[in-house]
Amino acid sequence: MAKKNGNTLPAVPLPRAVDGWVRKTKSERDINDQIEEIHLGLVGAKNEQYIRYCDAISDEQSVEGSTKIDDVKAAEMIRDAAEKMNSPVANEKLRAIIHAQNVAMRRYGQSRKERRDTAGLV
Repeated sequence: MAKKNGNTLPAVPLPRAVDGWVRKTKSERDINDQIEEIHLGLVGAKNEQYIRYCDAISDEQSVEGSTKIDDVKAAEMIRDAAEKMNSPVANEKLRAIIHAQNVAMRRYGQSRKERRDTAGLV
Protein backbone atom coordinates (compact mmCIF):
# COMPACT_ATOMS: atom_id res chain seq x y z
CA MET A 1 0.00 0.00 0.00
CA ALA A 2 1.16 3.50 -0.79
CA LYS A 3 1.01 6.48 1.52
CA LYS A 4 -0.05 10.00 0.60
CA ASN A 5 -0.18 12.80 3.16
CA GLY A 6 0.23 10.20 5.89
CA ASN A 7 -2.83 8.26 4.71
CA THR A 8 -2.54 4.71 3.49
CA LEU A 9 -3.97 4.24 -0.01
CA PRO A 10 -5.10 0.86 -1.31
CA ALA A 11 -3.14 -0.41 -4.31
CA VAL A 12 -5.08 -0.35 -7.57
CA PRO A 13 -4.63 -3.80 -9.12
CA LEU A 14 -3.80 -4.24 -12.77
CA PRO A 15 -6.68 -5.46 -14.93
CA ARG A 16 -6.54 -9.22 -15.30
CA ALA A 17 -8.44 -9.34 -18.60
CA VAL A 18 -7.56 -7.65 -21.89
CA ASP A 19 -10.90 -5.83 -22.02
CA GLY A 20 -9.88 -4.05 -18.81
CA TRP A 21 -6.98 -2.38 -20.60
CA VAL A 22 -8.25 0.82 -22.22
CA ARG A 23 -5.77 3.07 -24.02
CA LYS A 24 -5.55 6.60 -22.74
CA THR A 25 -4.02 7.88 -25.96
CA LYS A 26 -5.92 8.33 -29.18
CA SER A 27 -6.02 5.21 -31.26
CA GLU A 28 -6.97 6.91 -34.50
CA ARG A 29 -4.18 7.23 -37.04
CA ASP A 30 -2.80 10.76 -37.21
CA ILE A 31 -1.29 12.56 -40.20
CA ASN A 32 2.17 11.22 -39.37
CA ASP A 33 0.90 7.64 -39.53
CA GLN A 34 -1.02 8.27 -42.76
CA ILE A 35 1.94 9.90 -44.48
CA GLU A 36 4.29 7.17 -43.24
CA GLU A 37 2.02 4.63 -44.95
CA ILE A 38 2.05 6.59 -48.22
CA HIS A 39 5.83 7.14 -48.00
CA LEU A 40 6.43 3.41 -47.50
CA GLY A 41 4.09 2.68 -50.40
CA LEU A 42 6.06 4.97 -52.73
CA VAL A 43 9.37 3.46 -51.60
CA GLY A 44 7.97 -0.08 -51.78
CA ALA A 45 6.71 0.56 -55.30
CA LYS A 46 10.27 1.60 -56.16
CA ASN A 47 9.11 5.02 -57.34
CA GLU A 48 12.55 6.19 -58.45
CA GLN A 49 11.64 9.86 -58.78
CA TYR A 50 10.26 9.96 -55.23
CA ILE A 51 13.31 8.12 -53.89
CA ARG A 52 15.64 10.56 -55.68
CA TYR A 53 13.85 13.50 -54.02
CA CYS A 54 14.26 11.87 -50.61
CA ASP A 55 17.78 10.54 -51.10
CA ALA A 56 20.04 13.61 -50.98
CA ILE A 57 21.72 14.58 -47.72
CA SER A 58 23.09 17.87 -49.08
CA ASP A 59 22.05 20.52 -51.58
CA GLU A 60 24.82 19.38 -53.93
CA GLN A 61 23.26 15.91 -54.13
CA SER A 62 19.68 17.13 -54.52
CA VAL A 63 17.66 16.80 -57.72
CA GLU A 64 16.52 20.43 -57.79
CA GLY A 65 19.66 22.02 -56.27
CA SER A 66 18.16 22.28 -52.78
CA THR A 67 16.99 19.66 -50.33
CA LYS A 68 14.19 22.05 -49.32
CA ILE A 69 12.88 22.10 -52.89
CA ASP A 70 13.27 18.32 -53.13
CA ASP A 71 11.17 18.10 -49.94
CA VAL A 72 8.42 20.10 -51.64
CA LYS A 73 8.52 17.92 -54.75
CA ALA A 74 8.36 14.74 -52.62
CA ALA A 75 5.44 16.23 -50.64
CA GLU A 76 3.61 16.92 -53.90
CA MET A 77 4.08 13.27 -54.86
CA ILE A 78 2.74 12.19 -51.46
CA ARG A 79 -0.27 14.44 -51.92
CA ASP A 80 -0.88 13.08 -55.44
CA ALA A 81 -0.71 9.50 -54.11
CA ALA A 82 -3.07 10.44 -51.28
CA GLU A 83 -5.54 11.85 -53.79
CA LYS A 84 -5.54 8.57 -55.72
CA MET A 85 -6.18 6.73 -52.43
CA ASN A 86 -8.97 9.14 -51.40
CA SER A 87 -6.93 9.87 -48.27
CA PRO A 88 -7.54 13.03 -46.22
CA VAL A 89 -3.82 13.75 -46.67
CA ALA A 90 -4.75 14.98 -50.16
CA ASN A 91 -6.20 18.12 -48.53
CA GLU A 92 -3.18 18.90 -46.35
CA LYS A 93 -0.83 21.81 -46.94
CA LEU A 94 2.59 20.94 -48.33
CA ARG A 95 4.31 22.22 -45.18
CA ALA A 96 2.26 19.82 -43.04
CA ILE A 97 3.10 16.93 -45.39
CA ILE A 98 6.81 17.77 -45.29
CA HIS A 99 6.76 17.89 -41.50
CA ALA A 100 4.95 14.55 -41.23
CA GLN A 101 7.24 12.98 -43.82
CA ASN A 102 10.23 14.07 -41.73
CA VAL A 103 8.61 12.47 -38.67
CA ALA A 104 8.14 9.25 -40.65
CA MET A 105 11.76 9.30 -41.83
CA ARG A 106 13.00 9.79 -38.25
CA ARG A 107 10.92 6.81 -37.11
CA TYR A 108 13.23 4.67 -39.24
CA GLY A 109 16.44 6.59 -38.54
CA GLN A 110 16.48 7.78 -42.17
CA SER A 111 16.07 11.55 -41.94
CA ARG A 112 18.47 13.65 -43.98
CA LYS A 113 20.19 14.78 -40.77
CA GLU A 114 20.57 11.25 -39.41
CA ARG A 115 22.04 9.99 -42.68
CA ARG A 116 24.27 13.08 -42.97
CA ASP A 117 25.56 12.49 -39.43
CA THR A 118 26.22 8.83 -40.26
CA ALA A 119 28.14 9.89 -43.35
CA GLY A 120 30.24 12.23 -41.21
CA LEU A 121 29.14 15.37 -43.04
CA VAL A 122 28.13 17.33 -39.95
